[in-house]
Amino acid sequence: MNYSDILKNAPRYLSMRYNSLNNYVWENLFSEDYRKKILSKFDTASERKIEYARMKSLSDEATIIVFIFVIRTFFSEGSRMAKNTVDALKEFNINGFNLGKTVFSDRNENVVLGDELANKLFNILNDKARAVIVDSDHIYEILEKYRIIRDEIYE
Repeated sequence: MNYSDILKNAPRYLSMRYNSLNNYVWENLFSEDYRKKILSKFDTASERKIEYARMKSLSDEATIIVFIFVIRTFFSEGSRMAKNTVDALKEFNINGFNLGKTVFSDRNENVVLGDELANKLFNILNDKARAVIVDSDHIYEILEKYRIIRDEIYE
């Protein structure tokens, strides 16, 4: 699967975030020195090209997991903030708030939308990817798991 195709029609903000995370993950897993060290072990350009594609594939897999981790957190935090705001307003006998024409009150669909999106996004992943996300509190923990995979492959 070409992971960059996933966001081909996504809003610009999401595709820019994905691309920036992709560069970050790539450099963290396969710095220029590390790439040179690995690729220098192969005699032909054809072999190096195949190995480079293998590195890129591992990096792309890690990127999509990091991306989903970040976006899932963003959506969940949005719902948490909406719930907290609605609950705080309720203490003053205010039944919610509006953002433009969007009404946030009690636990209506607007208040819980972030949680629903986060869950749907999470559920598209396979069990292995979900486990990586559940076991991680920060991006660097995901990257550490992928460094271990990388090291098993290359050392």
